[in-house]
Amino acid sequence: MIEKVIAVVREVVGAHQAFDGVRRTGLLTDNPPILKEALAHELQTVGSRFEFLVFSSALRSLKPTAQFFHAALAEVRRSPEEVMLIDDGQANVAAAAGLGMAAVGFTTATALRADLVRAGLLPDAGAG
Repeated sequence: MIEKVIAVVREVVGAHQAFDGVRRTGLLTDNPPILKEALAHELQTVGSRFEFLVFSSALRSLKPTAQFFHAALAEVRRSPEEVMLIDDGQANVAAAAGLGMAAVGFTTATALRADLVRAGLLPDAGAG
């Protein structure tokens, strides 16, 4: 399981680089605390890209509950309207959207980039 998570995180980092210096980003995850440890050490190049690292184990609730999302928003001091959730779980995307967050389903870094261009969060590399 952790290998799959690491592979997805590495794929997202490629799309995430376009946010450097433009948007504040965070990682919101139900993964075990061992990933937090890895992001601070073995995966520091990935972990350092995120301003916020929020783990459900610290919040004592899981996605897609409203309790989880409210606790996560409080942790990062943001309102739902200020946040976009990018997640590979449709239930998580739907729950976040239901609470007023912009929400996008993650499939690949290429699809994510296109979704972010459509949302006006990244420039269209093909335009111009």
